[in-house]
Amino acid sequence: MLRRLLHALPRACLICHRLHRETGPLCATCAAALPRNHTPCNRCAEPQAVAGQLCRRCQKKNPTFEQVISPWRYQDEVTRLIQQFKFEGRLAAADALWPALAQAAAGLEVEALVPVPVHDTRHRERGFNQALWLADRLAGQWQTPVVEALHKPRATADQVGLSRSQRHANLRNALQLRVTRLPASVALVDDVVSSTATASTCARLLKQAGARRVFVLALARTPRAG
Repeated sequence: MLRRLLHALPRACLICHRLHRETGPLCATCAAALPRNHTPCNRCAEPQAVAGQLCRRCQKKNPTFEQVISPWRYQDEVTRLIQQFKFEGRLAAADALWPALAQAAAGLEVEALVPVPVHDTRHRERGFNQALWLADRLAGQWQTPVVEALHKPRATADQVGLSRSQRHANLRNALQLRVTRLPASVALVDDVVSSTATASTCARLLKQAGARRVFVLALARTPRAG
């Protein structure tokens, strides 16, 4: 009864700060204005001009993973919400975004959810691993186990602003397996997919542990610059 009464009370929208009575943390107007990834590449989810296409990179070379599922574009208010979640620990900001990911990936058949790891230093700074938080939410929806199969023993520079080759070099020897065996089909979970360098490196390691199919679930996908 108390929970229903609390839900009925007006709350401030995280974006416009006006009071509203929606079930989520955003008012209906701001929620509808978030940039959706309506035209993703069929493999890496990079936003395209037309739906159903492969991006130029995926046409030239198949990624290590099977497919990225990412319902939002990493732009505008989605960027701000993810930054609030990731760097300020505002979980309500993630609550505005992750249900769309759960819906987009609802038909996916995977046997485990694997969060992208963070280095211990970054974990202490933020107080949590945002990918593990997301994986736990998805696991609660789907009754799928979370397996922390990867470890990050070496701190890396922020990937933002690096070229594709620099991102791959930045990750070299920075990720390790911490399990010897994984089920055949797993989903890697992260907050944002940018160049796919992290996703590709993780997928390669997961396949070394026996996974035959690695899907990638992320809140948002970064559009190609320019």
